Amino acid sequence: MISDILSKRFIQFCIVGLSGVIVNEGLLWTLTEFAGVFYIFSSIIAIEISIIANFMLNDVWTFKDKREQGTKKYFTRLGKWNLARILTSIINIAILWALTSFGMHYLISNLIGIFLATLLAYGMSLSWVWSKK
Repeated sequence: MISDILSKRFIQFCIVGLSGVIVNEGLLWTLTEFAGVFYIFSSIIAIEISIIANFMLNDVWTFKDKREQGTKKYFTRLGKWNLARILTSIINIAILWALTSFGMHYLISNLIGIFLATLLAYGMSLSWVWSKK
């Protein structure tokens, strides 16, 4: 497990994830502060958009050697990625809500939720989303 965490693939996964954090935080802030959307609803929208963007980047870069070709296979991976990310999103939103409820700023709460969900997301990506049968 430690070698997997220190691997080139995990670093790539985290770089892609960082781009997703930027998308997520930017949309969360914009929707909450400028569009007046309640922060939990803003978070759900921001998470889904960052999920799709991260999938595309991970598919062409992080896991390019593990992906199977074909449109059907692509959409199967996208579906698996989205399902896997639903679980990590629930973790993220729960942490966001809990920490914000205790007085932490919602953007900081969100970052903590993202960090904790990342480890689970990487494990599911390796073992399920991009695993070849």
